Amino acid sequence: MHLKTPQPIRAHVPVHLALSIVNSNGTTPTLEETYNASLHVIVVSRDLRWYAHLHSAASSAADVAFDLTFPSDGEYVLFTYFRPQYAEVQTDRRPLVVGNPRRNEPLHPLPPTPLAREIRGYRVEMTETPQPPHANVWETFTLRMQRRGQPVASLGSEGALGHLAIVAEGASDFVFAHSTIEEAGGIRSGLHVPMHPSLPDEAMHALKPVGPEVTFHARFPRPGRYKLWAELKPDSDDVMADFVVDVKQ
Repeated sequence: MHLKTPQPIRAHVPVHLALSIVNSNGTTPTLEETYNASLHVIVVSRDLRWYAHLHSAASSAADVAFDLTFPSDGEYVLFTYFRPQYAEVQTDRRPLVVGNPRRNEPLHPLPPTPLAREIRGYRVEMTETPQPPHANVWETFTLRMQRRGQPVASLGSEGALGHLAIVAEGASDFVFAHSTIEEAGGIRSGLHVPMHPSLPDEAMHALKPVGPEVTFHARFPRPGRYKLWAELKPDSDDVMADFVVDVKQ
């Protein structure tokens, strides 16, 4: 993957990010759609206090561009997630420097968060199985949504009930997981393992909205602290809830 950015990158100024992807033989791959987009880009500050999710519907990987405004000087990491035609899911990690960050500034530990968050009238509560999470085993994260005390039963189901981005403290490891009835996402190299036989496209798109629970699956490569951003779409609204979890040995 090739990434072109203006030099230098400045905070508070829209930045044009130009991406292109080539095969090992120099040809341009066709990208398969994965959950309503052919290419997903997750950008985080290295301290994980800022997050952005961009995506493209273009089927060609020759020239994909985004405009993004960074909130402050500092170190950032750009993760790209895509599936070339006839190939497995690919991920790419690129560090970015914005402005003039302080040299050798230590990263402050992520503060722990409660497993229930209030966002614009919604309550998003997360449960973990097993609890606490452990490295190198499949974990289940179930998110339950309420609005003004009532369960939300209108989560959109076209392609995915939600997205879950997981990044290790220090922005080293990453997974972009999706919640559907047949996919499980695994951390490390974008591993995705089918849990059930895939449904035909027409069956997937015919699924009715459900709720109030959405389930994600992930496997952590090592102990440590991780931040999770859950993107949900109740009643065509956009809700993002973030959580910090500690993963045990």
